[in-house]
Amino acid sequence: MTTIEPDGKRRKREPKNYKVLVFDASMRLKGIHPPLKDTARLYNLRAEAINKLCKIKRPSQETGLSFHYWWKVLDFDITDFELTVSRYDELCKRKPADAVLDN
Repeated sequence: MTTIEPDGKRRKREPKNYKVLVFDASMRLKGIHPPLKDTARLYNLRAEAINKLCKIKRPSQETGLSFHYWWKVLDFDITDFELTVSRYDELCKRKPADAVLDN
């Protein structure tokens, strides 16, 4: 998406920096990383791949990790490392990842 600046030039809009929640293979919260690029560097994956995994809500085939963008949820305690993917989806009022895969 592009925006038109006051000087008349078209420029690409900068992507927003969302925090990324990382869940391990047992679907428990493993970590919270502020920018997408740092998450990609830490897990040795491309930022575009993590972005896609966040959108489709499936675990990575390479690492088994699941990535989700952090949305501002009122009942979410950021220090709760007992949080699971299904509980996070419930808090966000989204369909759980398993229901999306079945459809």
